[in-house]
Amino acid sequence: MSLADLFVDRRPRLGHVPIDLSIEETHEHTAHVTDYPVESGATFTDHIQLMPERVSIVGRVSRTPATLGTQLRPDFDPSRHITAWDQLVELFTARTPFILVTSLHVYTSMVFESLAAVRSFETTHTLEFSASLRRIETSFTTFAETKVAAELEDLAESAANTAMQGAVAAEEASAAAAVEAL
Repeated sequence: MSLADLFVDRRPRLGHVPIDLSIEETHEHTAHVTDYPVESGATFTDHIQLMPERVSIVGRVSRTPATLGTQLRPDFDPSRHITAWDQLVELFTARTPFILVTSLHVYTSMVFESLAAVRSFETTHTLEFSASLRRIETSFTTFAETKVAAELEDLAESAANTAMQGAVAAEEASAAAAVEAL
């Protein structure tokens, strides 16, 4: 581990919203398998349809982010958890795909299926939430759209590689610019 790794933000993220603590993550990969007999010699992959990935996350956002920089320069914000909730709700209502960074994988083209906040006496000064997300599949009908989609996919893969180094926000800006170019 290099010294630079100490300063890289590796927290989970939902889009541009950093999560201080991922309490629980569930990563689900499923397939729809045909109910009918498969003919001898047939390609089995034609009879197994991969379904979009699903991720459930229970997370927490506090008033002070838990990073090494916190010890060097405290970033206490009494309304940080409320701001994070507002940003999550905004991301939910926007209904547009975003990048999800978890401890196991970086997912592209994710959308919310549900979002809920849990409030209790113990979580008065933090945001504890649960979210269910699913990858959304997109299809393109024209050559130009297909070419732009391939470029966006390359950008998303590039973001996935750099996201673990704390550069997710820059990639989202690049992807947004590419979408606006459509």
